[in-house]
Amino acid sequence: MFNVLSREIASLTVNHIVRFMILQMDLLNVVQVYINPFFPSLVLLFSLLIWLKPTKKKNLNLPPSPPKLPIIGNIHQLGMLPHRSLRDLSRNYGSLLHLQLGYNPTVLVSSPELVKEIVKNHDIIFSNKPRTTAVDILLYNCGDMIFAPYGEFWRQVKKISVLQLFSHQRVNSFQFVREEEVELIINKIRGACLKGESINLSEMLMMVASNIASRCILSHKSEEEDGCTKFGQLGKRLTVLFTGFCIGDMFPYLRWVDVLTGYVPSLKALSAEFDAFLDQVIEHRALEVDGQVSNKKDFVSIIMQLQKDGMYKMDLTRDNIKAILLGMFVAGSDTTTATIEWMMAELLKHPNVMKRVQQEVRTVVGNKSKVVIEDINKMEYLKCIVKETLRLHPAAPLLGHRRTSASVKLGGYDIPSDTTILINGWAIHRDPKWWENPEGFIPERFEDSSNTDFQGQDFHFIPFGFGRRACPGMQFGVVTTEYVVANLLYWFDWKLPAGEIPENLDMAELYGLICHKKTPLLQVYINPFFLSLVLLFSLLIWLKPAKKKNLNLPPSPPKLPIIGNIHQLGMLPHRSLRDLSRNYGSLLLLQLGYNPTVLVSSPELVKEIVKNHDIIFSNRPRTTAADMLFYNCGDMVFAPYGEFWRQVKKISVLQLFSHRQVNSFQFVREEEVELLINKIRGAYLKGESINLSEMLMSVSSNIASRCILSHKSEEEDGCSKFGQLGKRLLVLFTGFCIGDMFPYLRWALSAEFDAFLDHVIEGNRALEVDGQVSNKKDFVSIIMQLQKDGMYEMDLTRDNIKAILLDMFVAGSDTTTATIEWMMAELLKHPNVMKRVQQEVRTVVGNRSKVVTEDINKMDYLKCVVKETLRLHPAAPLLAPRRTSASVKLGGYDIPSNTTIIINGWAIHRDPKWWENPEGFIPERFEDSSNTDFQGQDFHFIPFGFGRRACPGMPFGVVTTEYVVANLLYWFDWKLPAGEIPEYLDMTELYGVTCHKKIPLRVIPLQVYINPFFLSLVLLFSLLIWLKPAKNKNLNLPPSPPKLPIIGNIHQLGVLPHRSLRDLSRNYGSLLLLQLGYNPTVLVSSPELVKEIVKNHDIIFSNRPRTTAVDMLFYNCGDMVFAPYGEFWRQVKKISVLELFSHRQVNSFQFVREEEVELLINKIRGAYLKGESINLSEMLVSVSSNIASRCILSHKSEEEDGCSKFGLLGKRLLVLFAGFCIGDMFPYLRWVDVLTGYIPSMKALSAEFDAFLDHVIEEHRALEVDGQVSNKKDFVSIIMQLQKDGMYGMDLTRDNIKAILLDMFVAGSDSTTATIEWTMAELLKHPNVMKRVQQEVRTVVGNRSKVVTEDINKMDYLKCVVKENLRLHPAAPLLAPRRTSASIKLGGYDIPSNTTIIINGWAIHRDPKWWENPEGFIPERFEDSSNIDFQGQDFHFIPFGFGRRACPGMPFGVVTTEYVVANLLYWFDWKLPAGEIPEYLDMTELNGVTCHKKIPLRVIPLLKN
Repeated sequence: MFNVLSREIASLTVNHIVRFMILQMDLLNVVQVYINPFFPSLVLLFSLLIWLKPTKKKNLNLPPSPPKLPIIGNIHQLGMLPHRSLRDLSRNYGSLLHLQLGYNPTVLVSSPELVKEIVKNHDIIFSNKPRTTAVDILLYNCGDMIFAPYGEFWRQVKKISVLQLFSHQRVNSFQFVREEEVELIINKIRGACLKGESINLSEMLMMVASNIASRCILSHKSEEEDGCTKFGQLGKRLTVLFTGFCIGDMFPYLRWVDVLTGYVPSLKALSAEFDAFLDQVIEHRALEVDGQVSNKKDFVSIIMQLQKDGMYKMDLTRDNIKAILLGMFVAGSDTTTATIEWMMAELLKHPNVMKRVQQEVRTVVGNKSKVVIEDINKMEYLKCIVKETLRLHPAAPLLGHRRTSASVKLGGYDIPSDTTILINGWAIHRDPKWWENPEGFIPERFEDSSNTDFQGQDFHFIPFGFGRRACPGMQFGVVTTEYVVANLLYWFDWKLPAGEIPENLDMAELYGLICHKKTPLLQVYINPFFLSLVLLFSLLIWLKPAKKKNLNLPPSPPKLPIIGNIHQLGMLPHRSLRDLSRNYGSLLLLQLGYNPTVLVSSPELVKEIVKNHDIIFSNRPRTTAADMLFYNCGDMVFAPYGEFWRQVKKISVLQLFSHRQVNSFQFVREEEVELLINKIRGAYLKGESINLSEMLMSVSSNIASRCILSHKSEEEDGCSKFGQLGKRLLVLFTGFCIGDMFPYLRWALSAEFDAFLDHVIEGNRALEVDGQVSNKKDFVSIIMQLQKDGMYEMDLTRDNIKAILLDMFVAGSDTTTATIEWMMAELLKHPNVMKRVQQEVRTVVGNRSKVVTEDINKMDYLKCVVKETLRLHPAAPLLAPRRTSASVKLGGYDIPSNTTIIINGWAIHRDPKWWENPEGFIPERFEDSSNTDFQGQDFHFIPFGFGRRACPGMPFGVVTTEYVVANLLYWFDWKLPAGEIPEYLDMTELYGVTCHKKIPLRVIPLQVYINPFFLSLVLLFSLLIWLKPAKNKNLNLPPSPPKLPIIGNIHQLGVLPHRSLRDLSRNYGSLLLLQLGYNPTVLVSSPELVKEIVKNHDIIFSNRPRTTAVDMLFYNCGDMVFAPYGEFWRQVKKISVLELFSHRQVNSFQFVREEEVELLINKIRGAYLKGESINLSEMLVSVSSNIASRCILSHKSEEEDGCSKFGLLGKRLLVLFAGFCIGDMFPYLRWVDVLTGYIPSMKALSAEFDAFLDHVIEEHRALEVDGQVSNKKDFVSIIMQLQKDGMYGMDLTRDNIKAILLDMFVAGSDSTTATIEWTMAELLKHPNVMKRVQQEVRTVVGNRSKVVTEDINKMDYLKCVVKENLRLHPAAPLLAPRRTSASIKLGGYDIPSNTTIIINGWAIHRDPKWWENPEGFIPERFEDSSNIDFQGQDFHFIPFGFGRRACPGMPFGVVTTEYVVANLLYWFDWKLPAGEIPEYLDMTELNGVTCHKKIPLRVIPLLKN
């Protein structure tokens, strides 16, 4: 009975340990792995010894204790939120409890009375801190202030903190930091407010608090864009690790477990990073001379100055300084964030409190433009709210743990020495004996008890601790909290997102080092303060006596006081104003704030303006954005009408946008459009849809930017800044500026263009000095040359030049993008129009390989489509506003001087009096009225404006639009993604400076267009070939399936050729003659025929056919895989077998496999801890590629530096290799592959590989010079050493070396990936096999902490699984093709010389004559026939080929596969995501160079107990 009970207790105990470890580590993202059964046995053994040890202190009167479990004690009672769980224990067992947390005796204190007793009687005894693994490692053996043991060192550091770092004077000295950081967050929120977006306030608060703390500590933000961002990143990781569960802290005899779980290594790694970073900071400070230190009073400089001066009679080591700085950052950022976050959450949950505190804040600040520190001191109710927030949500619910330094009495109980003390401040703050309605958020309670403060003297309110160990940084945190919240409440009103009710706001906690809100605080806000000012000022204006009573003004819609008709503009003003015009007339007077505005919506009125009043209507209203961004309107678009404007307009028309100049930029258009076409072609080859809107933005911006300043807008160097700034300019220009509507409410905007454009101009001046300016005819050089020559008798200042350049970019990029975007959308919506215009484009271009300018001029229907697009979707629906320079009559009404004029071009273009079916997309209307153009003389069609102020850049925009669209239509057919119907394509608009589609245009390029002329040539040549008298009439050729003229049997290959060819073999025999285009091809599908080839004709069948891809990528077949059979190939094969893939060499790379697999296991472990499924296919690609790449050239394929290029190039090589090359099937049509882009893509990839591999070889040569080559035995160094030694009597050229390296990577990575992927898929599909092989793996590995090579050799069933997988899923289902070097007999049939031979290994592996149940996954078949192997001697099992041309890299691939799979099975159990049934796992194949699973393998890793 006792034995049974003991076993039950032991089982329960271990179960609790493991469960709790999993629970805590899952919560805290601590690393977890498969725990070998040997480890729990050790845990049980050690723990039982401890637990059964005779207990001391039997006569002590210890506090009461809840029931506990053996070994783990009360750990299981901590729960997910320990402060709440411990409060519940205190309610049941008393406010002073004795807990056993693992090996640690712990006392829990949960009442103010006990806290008071500690402070009054035993403060020194309770002033020590317990030491933990994290504190020791991260804080330099407790060399800081927070965790240092109580003593002289701690007292001195505390004195430094109180008197120097956190003194009242010092905290106030950092006010400028708080102001600057808070101003940034206010501006961010204001930006979101203008866009009507909600924000993640929690995230913003984290950033502002971290930046304030970081700047005060070391004068750098925690989130800057330079290296100093590292402080913030490291801080976040420190917070996570500090919160982690450390087994060694609970069970000191199990510290070794923390090494195995990765917790201690993670701490050490982080500590090393912090150490290096802080050393750098301190070194930087040490370089400052004495006279400079005082100018940089951050914590670092203060502490170092104190160290230098020796003021406190203590020797602060560098480690002490670093430990103190870390303590400050953790305590000064995360706690403040949590407090502000909870405070805003409580205010949103209690709108009445929000209203009262907001009223106080705004009353105190008054009409000042910012909150100042003096204001905060007057906000009594705000201070009450801060206190109430800290009462309900203390940042650290369980105050920093303490440890007794001597035995003591507390509450009448004995507390032994070295007992850990937990103070549950959270429970004390909610004690109903001290607080009325303790769970309620009632700031008023602190008005009635205003003397209650944070100092730790009120023992029922201790958010910052108490006694000697109270937090000295309290004042810093409170000041920051009050200042941030005051600003948030002053500048904005706040509400929750739609559908959220304040009283139901989720207040769930997330436990950690600091207790945050579990759900981030998402908020939406309005800014009513300004509306109050608007109301005040505007009422004065509105009540002012109205002038011009006797004028006959245009009719006006009803308006509201103050704002007038602003509310009627809507989200799409051009549509809203069109509706107003329909109701009130085509000439309307609107009051937009303070601005009288006339709306013109008819062609007749436009005509009257042009004919009678063009000069009067040629001014522009001045806006804040135009003044600030365009140098006080010193440009052309916004300049007031006058002599300056006329001269600039003349420059634009005659110089910048003349017909000659526009044509001179054709090379720019051609280059950028070619890049666009290549990008789309790449997507097409991958079968991907594209975001055409995004691509059009890029090409339009790049064309405009290159024409303006000879730089792309999206280059990777500094000049990319032009594009970035341009995007921001467009956003700001679209913004609503209150100052434009209400001039008495302006506030400042800032511009960053100035410095950039100065840099551009100086760059051009430098070129001018070198005499190069004439060779660079961009807009900058043209304008500067005109300025120098003084041709136009005007003095263009530098500001004028910069303003004009900005004009050109805004007008020349965004408008063009919008026009092309709408045009493609309309064509997709109207397939009949698409078909007609595409037919015209392709007919005109004919047989040329590119679209040229002369072609465009012949595309009349394309021009009609452009016009119809501009009619329905003018880039600027409301033309750039004008302002009258004098009073005038228009349409019979009086228009006063200085009236803003809005021309609704969009409405005019849809006027049913001028346009039949105005809402329809009918390009044909412009065929019947071909004289209607963009020039502004047809007043019902004015997409580029009219009169003097018409857009001079029209030719530039139209030419670009036509050229881009013509290319898109010529090269590709287009369709919408699956499920989208053309007629229902969403055409919703997004209003801005220009009017774009709201939903970006996502489309699928269907195919590279082949011109009908080409197909005619194909037919002509092919018929000549096909009708040519056939030779070999008397030969007894193998049977052949029926074939089509010209293409032969190509159409029978199907999507998965190995399956289609197997079906043909079943019907026509295992030896078939196929005609694949021009190539006679023999298909072999039986082991008997393979055996005959090997035994009788191996040499004749040892050649390879040459293909375009092989010639171009593998240096004219200068490698091993594709080299023709001969002396060169024999020598390279010998090198591969004896040097590269020998047993010794393969084993020498074991360290690479171990390191890469360890990284893979850690990644999977991380996903397990988060409860996430993983894309195992993707991970396997990474690990296989990295292993191959490191063995080949000692670099990963996915490193973060330049060497990652190998992996990227490898992926592109596999895509191109799998592509269809017309020239290989029809040699007389090789030129078609040039037109389709296949050959240019090959050449580009070949050039990139060439340059990369040259760099690798040179790098190895440099190592050789240094005598280091012997230490780096990768394939490159081995081959280069052989080349140097001349061992095999052959001269390997550099091209040969590069070709061989490419072989190794393609063969050594993708095939291995596919094999492991299929192995895991089959195991998941067959759980019984998974169970058996997993049991074998774990039995063999036993109690070791890793799988070693010797283990693999003992895993017989694993080897059977690998073989069975290679049988069902050979990586290359059709073995690498061969070509006969002479005529031969095979299977009784004649096989002519130069015939391509395809061996269908996949079909042979499923031949029912050789395999029982060939479609089943039955590894046991290889137990009964263990002699069957991969060597190619068993002709029914040839996954690595056979004969002379068998794959020499087989040992490398098999060893890698077995090692990776063994580790995956050892460390984890596996299951499919919810809802997926193993037997129905999708095993569809995806054909390529190797055959992968079509649907990536997504699985869930499980911890194996």
